[in-house]
Amino acid sequence: MKKSNLFKKVAALGMALMLVIGATATAAVPGADASVNNIAPSDSVQNIAIVQMSNNLQKGSLCKLTCYGSTAVQLGYHSAVTVELQEYNGGWHTIKTWSATGNSFAGISETYYGNSNYSYRLRLTHTAYDSNWNYVESYVKFSRTV
Repeated sequence: MKKSNLFKKVAALGMALMLVIGATATAAVPGADASVNNIAPSDSVQNIAIVQMSNNLQKGSLCKLTCYGSTAVQLGYHSAVTVELQEYNGGWHTIKTWSATGNSFAGISETYYGNSNYSYRLRLTHTAYDSNWNYVESYVKFSRTV
């Protein structure tokens, strides 16, 4: 089998696996809102390459914030996700930013210790690029507020 065919098959299998895991993880996470996490057929946007956008924000003891965001795209495209942790202190302010890119999937899972006196949310930018890394589309989504 040629290397390119093997790579395509492994990439397709990896993407399918990540989509299944992402959908399962989103459904299993308390407080995750599927209407915020995934593109719904009723969305008025035209999705060219992005097939899934996921996010989750949880607040634990000592105000440990677990921040998650991912973007999955169709085979042949590249994906990117930027996760901005925002704190509400008289207005929403970005206090931490993480970014990731990938062939068909980009994901971020980070923790941050916040202040229990403030509210937090994630501002996520999900982006797709073609095979030459030329911009195709992007969407901004917000997580739930904790």
